[in-house]
Amino acid sequence: MRKFNGFSLIEVLVAFSILMMLIVTVVPISVQIKKEQQKLSDRITVVATLYDELQQVIWHNSELTQTFTRPYKNRQLTFRFRPVNDLLQGCVEWTNVNFEKEKSCLYGYVS
Repeated sequence: MRKFNGFSLIEVLVAFSILMMLIVTVVPISVQIKKEQQKLSDRITVVATLYDELQQVIWHNSELTQTFTRPYKNRQLTFRFRPVNDLLQGCVEWTNVNFEKEKSCLYGYVS
């Protein structure tokens, strides 16, 4: 009787199939996670910038209604400020990494 040491073709194909299924599953998930991380990071930075700009408008500018743009990572942030009742509304619009429009607003009290 002969003893065979090694792998058969079927064993290699099964192992290769399992490896390919893992790769096909993990790579798209990791790409999506990276995009979501970038989207959240950009959102935090943009809202912090909006907060800073809102403070500048409240404390240093006499004209409360303003619209202007600022560059951010090869994109444009559009800031809009307008009075709403006793508050100043500051909104920013931008395009995220998924090429979707996003908008965020903050309010400040104008004394």
